[in-house]
Amino acid sequence: KSKDVRLKPADDDCPLPGRWAIPDDMTAGKVILYSHGGAYVSGSPETHEPIICRLAEKCGVAVFAYDYRLAPENPYPAALEDALLAFDYLLHMGYAESDIVLCGDSAGGGLTLALTLALRDKKRGLPAALAVISPWTDLTESGDSHFRNGEIDPLISSEELRDTALLYAGNNDLHTPYISPLYGDFTGFPPVLIHVGSNEVLLDDSRELATRMDAQGVEVDID
Repeated sequence: KSKDVRLKPADDDCPLPGRWAIPDDMTAGKVILYSHGGAYVSGSPETHEPIICRLAEKCGVAVFAYDYRLAPENPYPAALEDALLAFDYLLHMGYAESDIVLCGDSAGGGLTLALTLALRDKKRGLPAALAVISPWTDLTESGDSHFRNGEIDPLISSEELRDTALLYAGNNDLHTPYISPLYGDFTGFPPVLIHVGSNEVLLDDSRELATRMDAQGVEVDID
């Protein structure tokens, strides 16, 4: 981790475990809420320390990564409920919705999108912006890249994702927008930045997300 970033656990009044990455040169009153990846069955703020520290250092903003409940012991909607708890915790701390940027990778990218859908559907205030890294947006694996890039993705396989998708969804339809945000309605979303690699099985999850968001009037940028 960077020597310019301090890590500390969430306070006792936080409703779920979490970890702060606080840069020395910090912009006060702004925060990034980070949802970690791990296909909804693994990962934690600890496994993602390098990325949350880098985010904190490069953005000059405190990053809060929370520990959401994982499948198969805790299938949907446990992770989404915990994401809402983490967002509400930041509001309880005094941040306004417009002070919060949501960020996440892989399943955490999907969860970031699902959280925003849930807030919007509840007619609540939305975060200032979203940044998602290789988001897993379609648990039905309809994208061609799941098969085209199966041999060259350095990190995950489509077969593993197929198994974990079912573990996370439980008895729910994989097309449910809170499970597969690609099938959601993005009307009214804040600006969205998508990062994805050309050799990933999740490439089309990002490409199709950008296409649909753009068609629905969202300010979206894909890199």
